[in-house]
Amino acid sequence: MVDLEIFAQVENIVRQRIKKTRTEIEASLGHIANGNPLAAEQTLSRRLDRLQVKASLSRTEAEMISAAIDMRSAGERKAAAKQPGPEAILGPTLDFIGVAFLERGRRAADAVGRVAFLNGNPQGSGFLVGPRLFLTNNHVISSPADSRRFEVQFDYEQDGANAVRTPTTFLFDPESCFVTDSIEGLDYTLIGVGERRSGPKELGEFGFISLSDARDKHMLGEIANIVQHPDGRFKELVLRENRLVARDETVQVLHYVADTEQGSSGSPVFNNEWEPIALHHWAGPFHEVTGIAGYALAREINEGIRISAIVDDLGARKSRLPGSSASAVSEALAIWSGTPRMMDETVRLNADSRGDVPDKPEQRPEPDRGAPATRHNADGSVTWTFPVEINVRAPLIDGDGGDARRNDGPASEPAKVVAIAEAAGWKTEDFDDRGGYEPGFIPGFVLPMPTVANSPYRLAKNLLAKPGEDPHELRYHHFSILMNADRRLAFATACNIDGSHTKAVDREDKTVIDNPSLVELGVESISGSEASDAFRPDRRIDLGEQMTQEFYSSQNVPGFPVAKSKERIARMFQKGHITLRGDPAWGVDQEAVAAERDTFFYTNAAPQVGFFNQGSSLDHPRAPRGS
Repeated sequence: MVDLEIFAQVENIVRQRIKKTRTEIEASLGHIANGNPLAAEQTLSRRLDRLQVKASLSRTEAEMISAAIDMRSAGERKAAAKQPGPEAILGPTLDFIGVAFLERGRRAADAVGRVAFLNGNPQGSGFLVGPRLFLTNNHVISSPADSRRFEVQFDYEQDGANAVRTPTTFLFDPESCFVTDSIEGLDYTLIGVGERRSGPKELGEFGFISLSDARDKHMLGEIANIVQHPDGRFKELVLRENRLVARDETVQVLHYVADTEQGSSGSPVFNNEWEPIALHHWAGPFHEVTGIAGYALAREINEGIRISAIVDDLGARKSRLPGSSASAVSEALAIWSGTPRMMDETVRLNADSRGDVPDKPEQRPEPDRGAPATRHNADGSVTWTFPVEINVRAPLIDGDGGDARRNDGPASEPAKVVAIAEAAGWKTEDFDDRGGYEPGFIPGFVLPMPTVANSPYRLAKNLLAKPGEDPHELRYHHFSILMNADRRLAFATACNIDGSHTKAVDREDKTVIDNPSLVELGVESISGSEASDAFRPDRRIDLGEQMTQEFYSSQNVPGFPVAKSKERIARMFQKGHITLRGDPAWGVDQEAVAAERDTFFYTNAAPQVGFFNQGSSLDHPRAPRGS
């Protein structure tokens, strides 16, 4: 796996970038939660260009759809009750997409390889981008000398019957090509692939994925698909529920929501046409947002280097590269520029074992690019359905781009957008590395976990407990919890605290300060910062046995209106930590951050009235009006 020191460097760089795009990320997540993801793209020219190319639309049609998207994001709720407005539909329509999507994805996945040490231990991921050319991160392979420690494994995966395929492995050949940019820059390495080390296949059988410097391959709010070897496991796909949420034009990166792990570095990030749009290189927790139905949407924010930036960089460098690398890059650029923007041609399957490419791309019929289904409705509106992404409904617009024609007929009920109860990330969290509370932590003393005896309430059962483990203890980093299944709150928590190695973990960007005494912790803000942190369910116990976001959302406070106000928030229940987030945050930086993150499970939250949760320094409000 990637060296922890290098990983920490990458993390520090990305955290600073995320600070810059935080506002855009939050806005995008809000549009996604409200069922209007394509409204996240605020650059109109990019949105129109992307709508045209992705759905084979005329400019006028793209402008119509863009206007419908903006109408919804402008919050015209009252107008929507009087006339047909844009409408997001979640359900079966969202899942309709041609089977060619799977076929193209399978071909793209063939070109993705697992970078491993020569003894087979995992290092990262990457993919073939030309004849005997492989792209990955600089922090996966940093130098020609470093590359001699590694091999690339293709077909490291399971087949349709879950049987393990026989991998084919190749050594790297930095003499034929080696171009890299540091982790402070674009964090990529383009390297030649050498001789076969083991396995039955020739390199050409895996094809390669052409790159493009086109600027119309993505827009914010769109879906991102990732083919990866997370944590060194067999090849996996992350599809459909991943969205682009921010773009930094200065450093040429994309931020997106997806489930990835260490070992995914170097993976290709694709749009829905299976064109590569980014080179994945980092993932980490952001914070909690709330959907319109009040459900928590805990997200992992990822960063990838834009493919267009890598292509531009290679083009600028080629004249300064040594002979063999210059030739390889020039050949690749020529192939990429001559490859049509279609998935049938983006993934090139080569007939011979050398992986040679014909001088001219083979001419093939233009594939179906997933043009939206169009339906003219009786009420005078038009519905466009985009495969996988969104269904948009809007008033008719004149063919020459005139104003919308209002419908004066009966109002149709606006679609009810039901947000996903919780983000998908918590459903697969691995707890095997959690040690939990240690009774013998203090030398010479044994302080066992509290026990619950003679209680009328049930202990929640740890559904993932292994033989010999306490069937009720939920172990986290440096602390443990016993849950009351009936009250949905903790019976007891127990935490080990090492004051001499305590770290202060910043709530926002998770940076670490070694001396907590230098940090002014303060109190919770009146806006309820606890409500915006990444609390998430614990999959080891039943959802009905923990108090999740549904409890905290849309609270009825007698005497105060539903509209958000400081006074109302001060009287609402907020999520208060039971084991304080700073108590288990000790050890090396990564250990402290992981422990602090573990305090943001709903199992460790207790409902606290706002003015109590925000600290005694705040004035306690009087009893609510009308009580």
